[in-house]
Amino acid sequence: MKKYLQIGITVMAFFAWCGMMYPELSFTEEVLRVITEDGTEQEQSAVEAYYGFLQAEPGQIEVKSRLVEFVENMR
Repeated sequence: MKKYLQIGITVMAFFAWCGMMYPELSFTEEVLRVITEDGTEQEQSAVEAYYGFLQAEPGQIEVKSRLVEFVENMR
């Protein structure tokens, strides 16, 4: 069991590293929408959005995931 945990952590670390080194592969236009505070959608490239995430203040980013919403509704 410990070996599977170690392999899982290694795989997740690899994906995180790839996401940091190649943000254009992680944040494609199909999976990313930038919506401003007034509710309008903002056109932004994936790389611009990535650097915007890095410079954001706490509480400025809200992440929504259908998978997380599904798991929360199962309770």
